[in-house]
Amino acid sequence: GDTGSDAGSMTRGRDRSDTIESAASDGPESLMVEYMRLQGALEGLVEMLSQAASEVEGVEALEAIRRLLLRNLRTQADFQEHNGYRQVMMLLDRQYLDHQHHYHDNVFTVLLSIVLDGDVKQGARTHNSDALRMLFLMARESNRPELAVRSLQCIADLLSLTA
Repeated sequence: GDTGSDAGSMTRGRDRSDTIESAASDGPESLMVEYMRLQGALEGLVEMLSQAASEVEGVEALEAIRRLLLRNLRTQADFQEHNGYRQVMMLLDRQYLDHQHHYHDNVFTVLLSIVLDGDVKQGARTHNSDALRMLFLMARESNRPELAVRSLQCIADLLSLTA
């Protein structure tokens, strides 16, 4: 009984140290992102996003999430697994009527950067397909026509950048 759990614990510990060592070889920023991921920062930010009561809270949480997702496939998969993209959709849907147009511009600018994995320049490629799927889903399923249109505009911006 106990040896099995000890072995599992040792394996998880080794996986964590391997992950941290790999991130360390990619540079200090990768190391910090990996450390934050292991400490549950992403889950906390998704929770913060789901409970954002103001424009500032929502944009700040999404911007922090963007930095964690940047060029990190493991964190992107974790965000998808924690229904992070669904939380972004719900946030936009919930706060759409309460905010000025600039709020949505800020959110969609961050989303554009997430889809392009930080590579926002002419000729860029889409690197985060989960985020792109979320834009299409939002265009199709939003209860607010204006939000669906804004999602389609963001997709059109992506097409013009990646052409």
